[in-house]
Amino acid sequence: MSITKPPKSTLSKVDIQALVTLNDPSISFAKPANVRSEVWTNYSQIYYKNEGLDYIICSLCRVVLKWISENGTRVMSHHNCTKQKSTSTTPVR
Repeated sequence: MSITKPPKSTLSKVDIQALVTLNDPSISFAKPANVRSEVWTNYSQIYYKNEGLDYIICSLCRVVLKWISENGTRVMSHHNCTKQKSTSTTPVR
């Protein structure tokens, strides 16, 4: 006898982004347990009706990103946030 997990929500990234934009009460955010990377400072996992989704949100620009825990922080480090301060020390000409 095997136990199968129920399927995760079928909401698309576009659906989730719309719910975030509308501040829908069925959407919530939390950091996953046991995060070790400082990259998580500006990100939270997205929950829909208290069910963790394979999406995260950038807390600076509020963009929804597809995220799978097995891939670690790769999507976060590749996100080009429009709200992040430049870390470059090269003067602008």
